[in-house]
Amino acid sequence: MKPYRRTNTPNAPYYVQFFVNGRRVQYCTGKTEYYEARLEGMRYAVEAREGRVAVAAAAIGRATVKAVCIRYQESALHVDGETKKYNVVRLRSILKANGMGMEVSVGCLTRELVHNFQAIGLKGGRSAIGINSHVRQARSIFSVRCMPLYADLALPDLRPFMSAPLLPEPVTQYVPPPARSIDAIHAKAAELKTQMPAAYAGFLLAALCGLRSKEIIHAKWSWVQHTGDGWVIEIPAGFSKSKRARLIRLANNVHEELCAVGGSEYLIAKETENARSVAIRRDLSKWLRDNGVKRGENGKTVHELRKYFGSIIATKHGIFAAQKVLGHSTPAITSKAYAGLLELPEPVSLCVSAGA
Repeated sequence: MKPYRRTNTPNAPYYVQFFVNGRRVQYCTGKTEYYEARLEGMRYAVEAREGRVAVAAAAIGRATVKAVCIRYQESALHVDGETKKYNVVRLRSILKANGMGMEVSVGCLTRELVHNFQAIGLKGGRSAIGINSHVRQARSIFSVRCMPLYADLALPDLRPFMSAPLLPEPVTQYVPPPARSIDAIHAKAAELKTQMPAAYAGFLLAALCGLRSKEIIHAKWSWVQHTGDGWVIEIPAGFSKSKRARLIRLANNVHEELCAVGGSEYLIAKETENARSVAIRRDLSKWLRDNGVKRGENGKTVHELRKYFGSIIATKHGIFAAQKVLGHSTPAITSKAYAGLLELPEPVSLCVSAGA
């Protein structure tokens, strides 16, 4: 019995294969050390052959994508519910683009499946960034951390699907709109306050605090705190892609405006999540487009307000400050978007000491 890994990822668990009553069984040992995995595999094989443990009911490759997705949504406790839902939707759309449904065997997840989806997306005018994001989210269902959840389903080798190359992404720097355009949007926001107060609150949180749409929709007054030198809004770790909490300073006039239009519990004065989502993703987005704000590469309009906020922080306080406030997982993400906006630093004088 020779343990093997499905991926070259560091600390990936070892798998073993053996036969029980003429049927091949694949088992994830959950061990990252070779000899520990071998001992665990031998132990499980003995128990399986003696009938002391239940083995997979289907041969390798016969488990359906639907069965895996159900297990993923029920057992992947390290992933929040909304993320799991969207990851499953992404995988379903990849299958649909290839004329397949969720009832197909997991063995149908091949490299060609990814290539076909990419070709269809490019033909439809989608950006490489959006296509690659789609594929990454679908693949996360079969991540190293999730694979032990499917040990009894005896999945096939998914390395071709997981290692299919992504499309080359253009390296594009963010170019902020002209200052007069931004000034015009802020001037018109006064009429938005009277017409759609909930959308106006979303405008303040996106343009002047740099929150993502999801964060805006779920923002509560309990996130807003007063410190010794002013107001701050604390984004909990669960709402940040970096999985870390972050603090954002609120200008006093922004806090006053939010108090004037906000709800009792949520900063958006709507009782249900769906109503808050409509106010941001439909009402505010439409208002921005009507006033000349174009969709970004990801197809989102409200997100462009956050990007402009990020450009202000990056140019005034630097890349690391922008990363901290925006909640990017690494400085490289922030640098990719905003490094081109930074001016060259002043030359260092000869009289400056190394320890200064």
